[in-house]
Amino acid sequence: MPLPRMLVALGLEESARKSARSPLRHDKKPSFSVYELNGRHFWKDHGNADKGDEIDFLKHHYGMDFKQALAKWSEMCGVTMDEEKFVKQEDFSSCFGRELEGHVGLVKDLAGWRGYNESTCRWLVSHRHVGLHRGKVCFPILSALNKLKGVHVCNPSNHPKFRILGGRQLPWFIGKPDTSVVHIFESQFDAFSLLELAGQDTSVLITRGASNVTMAKGYLETWLGKKSDKVAIYIWPQNDVTDDGGQTPAQKWCDGLVNEFQVVHIVDTPNEFEDLNDWLRKGAKASEVAGCISAAKKIGEDLKTPLPAIMNAQAFTSLEMAPPPQVIKGMLHKGCKMVVGGGSKGRKTWSLIHLALAVATGRPWWGFSTTKGRVLYINFELINFVAHDRISRIMEAMEVNDTGGLDVWNLRGFACDIELLGPQITDAVEDRQYDLLIVDPVYKLLGDKDENAAGEIGRVMNELEQICKLSGAALAFGHHYAKGDATAKASIDRMSGSGVFARDPDCIISLDVHARPEHFIVEPTLRAFAPVEPFVIKWEFPIMRKVEGLEVEFKGQKKEGYTEKDMLLMLPRDGYTDKEWRDAANDNHGTTKATYYKFQKSLREQDKVFKNSDGRWMKM
Repeated sequence: MPLPRMLVALGLEESARKSARSPLRHDKKPSFSVYELNGRHFWKDHGNADKGDEIDFLKHHYGMDFKQALAKWSEMCGVTMDEEKFVKQEDFSSCFGRELEGHVGLVKDLAGWRGYNESTCRWLVSHRHVGLHRGKVCFPILSALNKLKGVHVCNPSNHPKFRILGGRQLPWFIGKPDTSVVHIFESQFDAFSLLELAGQDTSVLITRGASNVTMAKGYLETWLGKKSDKVAIYIWPQNDVTDDGGQTPAQKWCDGLVNEFQVVHIVDTPNEFEDLNDWLRKGAKASEVAGCISAAKKIGEDLKTPLPAIMNAQAFTSLEMAPPPQVIKGMLHKGCKMVVGGGSKGRKTWSLIHLALAVATGRPWWGFSTTKGRVLYINFELINFVAHDRISRIMEAMEVNDTGGLDVWNLRGFACDIELLGPQITDAVEDRQYDLLIVDPVYKLLGDKDENAAGEIGRVMNELEQICKLSGAALAFGHHYAKGDATAKASIDRMSGSGVFARDPDCIISLDVHARPEHFIVEPTLRAFAPVEPFVIKWEFPIMRKVEGLEVEFKGQKKEGYTEKDMLLMLPRDGYTDKEWRDAANDNHGTTKATYYKFQKSLREQDKVFKNSDGRWMKM
């Protein structure tokens, strides 16, 4: 069975074309394609570079290994062309809808047959969950993309009681994609019972038998547009009679789902009832069912990371704790985050590539020593040619011949929400022993998040934190300034969007335009190191070099008419803390932070001031 026909058989005909949304993950824009090469069909997911043939697709879709996928494909090849032609001959949409003939009778028959309230049955019919096919009750067969593929016709007087029209059987999801809880049933009649007892906003997945268990996870994740570990899974096994092997069919069904979903809650229906629908017909109350859900037994390993223990401060400080290696000495430890912020076209990317090569070769960066280590530069912005050109030019300027310590991952065109891409990045870097990861730029990972929303940017920073934690590497990223005069703000407030961008990282590098052409002012703000005074760098294509002895003067900044003497005279008899002195200088003379530190350093070197044991600056 070639790939396009296989996708149709899976209910994914929308994906069997050159450009479609990926059926393997949540995809907001078309990034999945099916193409023919040398008489064979292949697929590619351009969002994550996954690709392959029919077997590879089944492995990704169902989470199977090769042997399982091959068996699945062989099973699907049993569908004949005649059956496929028959499937396409009938339009099943007329089986459903409030306007269908026999609507009133269907509601009453279903209510009497299964013990539901007529209001529940009217809701099921009006929402196209129950219909009629040639006078028989039927249920829709929907693809994971919510396309009607056929019908599941019920005729209790026949054997077998159910007949499938429209291809093969598929699981069935009823609910909303943003749900946080999904209840899984083998039968739609039990699922309908829960909708009546727990409310019609409850989300349910119906496997329609044990044979569809291996499809359940992939089907559900496609419907939800997210990984199934983002929702709580509740499984409702029926109370079957044990077979000769001592295990009930329901137990086998349940075990299969546990194997698929890993972490689940098992809901036990009271033993005196066959299943939830039997319980409903015999008088189940909503409160009793809610009690069963609350008492559900959780099994499987919890995917959440356990929190560390609370420790006494004395015990904590008595521990031998070696500091982590410094990737950039005096500025950035391994396992910590750094942001380099600047204006548009402010040489941020050039600077980050320079940093990558500096660490990969153990050379200084802007006058700071680095520890030689492995580096991954993740490029979301530059086309491959431009990235190649910039790296080559910087290597030439640094006189670097061996770049074995630097890897490059060109992902322009693959950028998406970091909550989707983050796990893939983690998987790729976790075991590679990188010392530094560089993500450039970070806004490419926002997806449709609002960069001004603190909660949404907090989630972005948490994903970056997880990458740091699991890889053990430091992580640097580039970010742009907000529009307007950035120098009028404190250095940590110049980044565009939420303040979380600047307050979360351990090292903040603000890159501003100097009064002199092709010169820039660097203002570091550090969490774990001693303060570093602002300094000047010069753009000498294609890298920045530190300039010694040049005054820090922002472009457009007015010359200041005060001197070191003014700084000294404002110190009171009992002195100032560093913040008090800096604020006083700013309030009285409009002194910038850079000029304050310049004057303070000069006064200190002339032995005109000193800092006492209380941390206050005093006159000599």
